[in-house]
Amino acid sequence: MLLLIPISRYRVEYQLAAGRPYSVFEQLTLRAIHEGAVDVAQLRQVFQVHPRLILEALVTLTQAGWLAVGGPNMKGFRLTSAGEDAVLSGREPRSRSIFATRTWIVMERLTGGLINEGMVRYLQTNQIAGLSNKAVRLREQVHDRRINEGAIDVLLPRAKNEWLYRIESIDLKSRQAHWLPITYNPSTREFDDNLPVAWRNRVGPALEEEARKAPEMHDPEARALVGPKLLSPKGEQKLEDEDGQSCEITVEWSDFLFSDGEHFSYLREVLDQAKSKVFIASAFLRVGCLEALKSELLLAIERGVIIDILWGYNSGRVGEADGIEVLKKISFEARNRKLRGRITYNQVASGSHGKIIIWDRGGAFEACVGSFNWLSVSRSLLDTTESSHPQFTNLSMRVRDCLVVARLIRAVVGLWSSGSSRRLDAAPDRWRRVASSLEQAGAESLNVQRAETVRGTARIVIDHDHSALLRSALANIGQNLTVISHKLGVAAQTRLVAATNKERQADSNFTVLYGQREVQEIAYTQIEQVMKEAGGLLFRKPGLHAKAILADEWFCIGSYNFLSTDVYGTSSKTKELSLLVESKEITDWMRAKVGTLGHVTEDWV
Repeated sequence: MLLLIPISRYRVEYQLAAGRPYSVFEQLTLRAIHEGAVDVAQLRQVFQVHPRLILEALVTLTQAGWLAVGGPNMKGFRLTSAGEDAVLSGREPRSRSIFATRTWIVMERLTGGLINEGMVRYLQTNQIAGLSNKAVRLREQVHDRRINEGAIDVLLPRAKNEWLYRIESIDLKSRQAHWLPITYNPSTREFDDNLPVAWRNRVGPALEEEARKAPEMHDPEARALVGPKLLSPKGEQKLEDEDGQSCEITVEWSDFLFSDGEHFSYLREVLDQAKSKVFIASAFLRVGCLEALKSELLLAIERGVIIDILWGYNSGRVGEADGIEVLKKISFEARNRKLRGRITYNQVASGSHGKIIIWDRGGAFEACVGSFNWLSVSRSLLDTTESSHPQFTNLSMRVRDCLVVARLIRAVVGLWSSGSSRRLDAAPDRWRRVASSLEQAGAESLNVQRAETVRGTARIVIDHDHSALLRSALANIGQNLTVISHKLGVAAQTRLVAATNKERQADSNFTVLYGQREVQEIAYTQIEQVMKEAGGLLFRKPGLHAKAILADEWFCIGSYNFLSTDVYGTSSKTKELSLLVESKEITDWMRAKVGTLGHVTEDWV
């Protein structure tokens, strides 16, 4: 059976940086010139080494812009202003070169998957015209024209000693002009090699669904149709295995936050300890929460901290004061008192559903990503002290690894892609520079080592990735699968169908946990029937706001309601953000912790 997937091609212009710390000898050479040695002879007297070594050091320092050759009245080598600054500051001098390059990214329009063009082959529209009319030409399911830099960060080729400095442009160059032909065998449920390995888990379940719905499934001739073989087996597989979409992460058990009280305490810790920068993304603003935090916000600004706030949907409930007015007052007071830092925020709703904090603790950046709306904390939480047995309501995770935080920052920059205001124009570039520095530190293995940590790998999940991830998880349930969603909406029935009619282990456990029901009784009964056919259990706990998937060896934590209708269109335009971590040890611990805090007793219905 021949399936034709519509694809689009994007051209990406970006800049890479490369560099290294200078050697000890090069640093000593720099200092010797600062102290008066101006030529090779004098430097040889100082170091007593072969002139070739001195010449190599001088060439390196000159190419990097630290040294200059004197003129008629000033012979020999002299330090440039940058070289003088490096010597006087005592910082370790580093070389860095920046160069521009480009690549092409391909998007399949069925689930929104992205891949580097070198990892896939395709046909133009005029080339598929000669194929059989029995081929199934699939319709576009993803209509976005733009993709964000956080989604393509890991797809941009760079060497191990290079890091991403800046993405200049992402331009859509073709749409409805290219197709990916995939041969599907309905009997064996296998695809041919035209489907890239990197897309199989994501696109495979969606292709099966489309094939089952197609009228051609009942046509013997169409079922037997085989398409052209495009991929060369040599060279392509290596590219796919080295796509680098995951990077190493270290986790402490204390990095997870489960209750509202833990989250709000963390927010206050951020404002109290941040050194220079704080970014807060919250879907909502509430006056009571902002007023309670006013003194902490002003104290942070007084220390010189720049606070960037991005809110998503509304800045106050009906009948309440507008949270924007509180932010305006804080900003005015900071300017009036001539405080060193400042607070910036969007004036109009951005539409973002992301929930994340990024900040620098003592010069080292960390992030906390999950389901908690940081700036719309309820008055009851502000006025009370959490009990010794906190309720499992929200779920977030702290991250400190340089590369993971850098990728989260690039995803966050995309939150400005729509609905941003002039007040935030400088914020994306400010955070891009932070991401570049963190990736450089990660490339040079400068992560802070922590005791009592467990290792795994992590990757960022954005927008359409969430629905594709859920479909793949439901279609491939192993021994355990837990889906946690704040809301249970009408979308739950169509999404959970992916778990039915699948062979699985006899002792497999499939559970859905949710906090708020948004369907009528008839629809809820249908959802219960789907869960029964899938061999799963459905539970509700009022007040649960967490969003997560826990599989056998991986889990995903973030902002996306996996089982709710996308009322705000948040699965597109970089408005949903999650983190996926692969580690059996951490996932098993998470499952046990969730089971302990959210134990299924009489409070679950």
